[in-house]
Amino acid sequence: MGRWVLAVFGATALVAVVSASAQVVSGRTAFRSAALSAGATKSLTVSCPAGYYAVSAGTATAGAGISQLEVRPVSLRKVAFRLADGGDLQRATVAAACSSVGTPGTSAPHLKLSPPRHVTVTVAATSQRQARFTCPKGTLPSAAGFDLGRGDVSVRRQAQDLHVLTFAAFNHGNAARKVSFYGSCLTVVHPTGARGAKLQVSLATETVPVPSGSQVETRVCPRGWLSLAVGYSLPAGLDLNGAAAIGGTGRWSLTNPGGKPLLAQLQLACARLS
Repeated sequence: MGRWVLAVFGATALVAVVSASAQVVSGRTAFRSAALSAGATKSLTVSCPAGYYAVSAGTATAGAGISQLEVRPVSLRKVAFRLADGGDLQRATVAAACSSVGTPGTSAPHLKLSPPRHVTVTVAATSQRQARFTCPKGTLPSAAGFDLGRGDVSVRRQAQDLHVLTFAAFNHGNAARKVSFYGSCLTVVHPTGARGAKLQVSLATETVPVPSGSQVETRVCPRGWLSLAVGYSLPAGLDLNGAAAIGGTGRWSLTNPGGKPLLAQLQLACARLS
């Protein structure tokens, strides 16, 4: 069962006001692939083109055994990844969702992404810890990321509403671990006097059964909408190998090593101008 939340930001909001000309939200996806051998850890970086912001990032394709140790924004356009492979030799592809509206420094409306903020918390052994970022009214949570350090920790929840970005991490090990979470806030700056349309943002959540084994789930934004980010909330025993927003879709790679189906909650954030 799915649930849709739709917000329309009007002319007084920072998120959403654009001119009546042919101004659109432009989206690209930057990819990078690498081969990982069993037991290896691989570091990668992906950069968006000039004029685009990295509004989200994640692992687009990955098989069973791949785990994300780091998806960290290092600038407004660049994201650092660190992947670990606990299975066989395989390739993984990471991706950054890149978005743009207009050009900063001109009279046209344009995107503005705040510098990344981060918080570092200590997760006790065999325990879960949460963290959250709140964005001001008229801005949208964006550019979520994390750094799990040396391992033994997995992100169990990464989700948002229209103002708050929420994380939860579980420490599977026998010693406390430090983990860092990252987030930014996205706006469309509206020059004084410009005629504008409205930016619509939708958040779709769906509970999905995951049987024993590995599977890929794909969800599509409504026609004419651009995917901004993906989220998830996972029960104990379910592994996330990767999740990423790609074009107008969201993609999640999941593995259930047990014998009984488990339920995962998946979230897709989409946007359009109207």
